[in-house]
Amino acid sequence: MDVEDDSPLPHSLEPTLRQLGMPTRLQKGIITLDSDYTVCKEGDLLDSKQTRLLKQFGIACAEFKINLVGYWNKQNGDVQVLKNRDDMDVDASDEA
Repeated sequence: MDVEDDSPLPHSLEPTLRQLGMPTRLQKGIITLDSDYTVCKEGDLLDSKQTRLLKQFGIACAEFKINLVGYWNKQNGDVQVLKNRDDMDVDASDEA
């Protein structure tokens, strides 16, 4: 995160951050981090507290995978069951 993207958090958020495990305190109305804190590392399986912290700081990162086993053809109403990946010749414009 770049310094210019950094903006102060409202003081009312401090108890929530502390509840989520961050070592914070209010100092003259400003949320202060008492020590270094790592929310997560690449490849970690995240728990609900970690995901809430990432959301709070506007960090959205996710990988979504799907194993396509079939599709519906809008043009003729047929359902095509795929046997393997090589059978997947669906044009994305057909799905819209």
